[in-house]
Amino acid sequence: MPIDYYIKHFVDNFIIRCGTILGICSQVIFDYRITIRFEAFTCAFITGRMKKRFKCFGKSKICRSVDFVNPQYISIGDGTLIQNHCIIEAWVFSKSYKGEIIIGNNCAIGEYTHITAANRITIGNNLQTGRFVLITDNSHGKTDGSDLDEAPSKREIISKGEVCIGNNVWIADKVSIMSGVKIGNGVIIAANSVVTHDLPSYCLAAGTPAKVIRYFK
Repeated sequence: MPIDYYIKHFVDNFIIRCGTILGICSQVIFDYRITIRFEAFTCAFITGRMKKRFKCFGKSKICRSVDFVNPQYISIGDGTLIQNHCIIEAWVFSKSYKGEIIIGNNCAIGEYTHITAANRITIGNNLQTGRFVLITDNSHGKTDGSDLDEAPSKREIISKGEVCIGNNVWIADKVSIMSGVKIGNGVIIAANSVVTHDLPSYCLAAGTPAKVIRYFK
């Protein structure tokens, strides 16, 4: 084997061993409770820095590594938590499409959630999502014309309508909610579902496309 291989192998192992040792040492030096307090401080710092940029922002928290596009068109109520690595976008493309996002009180937006509006997305109180959730009211171009001959990035942004999500809704991991959809109160949406049609209140929905499989009331 060439000498470069052995050097690379030695360096990689050295880095891994150093990282492991530092991790063990940090457990002794830094109590876990200190780490939790540091995370809380980070959230408070980021929230304080960002909150005046929003159209409306209550007593809520933004975690680190959250990206906002045009927060001046985004409203967030009280007691809501936006967790790490979320992307929340209110796009303005023309007079026809001026995105707006309204998020209610006491919502928990899970990590890596992507909320993107070119029209309007309204989320009620007490929403909870898992990770990797998509909520969108727009798409890149139409599928029934010459748009398919263009690169997706060059197609006109279109919206089939607003997205409206009611109160006390639970959206599990990797759910996609598409444009023009209205979701009632107390709805549970199973993991990996794709919601393309309205869902009535107090139901369990699952599948691609999502269908009601149980009513609670």
